[in-house]
Amino acid sequence: MSKITEIYDAIEATLASALPAYTKLPNAYSIEDNADIFLNKSYAIGIGGGSNTNRLIPSRVSISRSFEIAFINQLNATDHNSLAIEAQEKALFEDAFLFLKQIELDTTLGGVAVRSQFESDEGLEFLDGEKQRYFMLTLAVSVEYIETLV
Repeated sequence: MSKITEIYDAIEATLASALPAYTKLPNAYSIEDNADIFLNKSYAIGIGGGSNTNRLIPSRVSISRSFEIAFINQLNATDHNSLAIEAQEKALFEDAFLFLKQIELDTTLGGVAVRSQFESDEGLEFLDGEKQRYFMLTLAVSVEYIETLV
């Protein structure tokens, strides 16, 4: 088995610990296809691209892989209530920061990775659901890990 399963599980455990009020989305790769019931306060973990870090380690390969972590919150404000909208925008960034802080404080993800770090975010996005509207913020986290080949 590869390290990817352990890393994924470590990221999921970090999310569950940092944000206990959130639920995991069934479909991480097409957020808008999830039912509204899942989107109220949720997260998704997408496994992104990887690359060889070219470390010379006999019988091993070092990989740096991107994970896309999306945070989604239902917008519970009317279009004309700018204070409520601003509060929800800020709250989403605060929630994402709780996760980011945990990743930066435990860069090895409990010993399963060489290093993990926050890379970037895509800024706040707006989603139209079946009946509701949502804010979404996606963080890119890179994780370097070593796979044993033999």
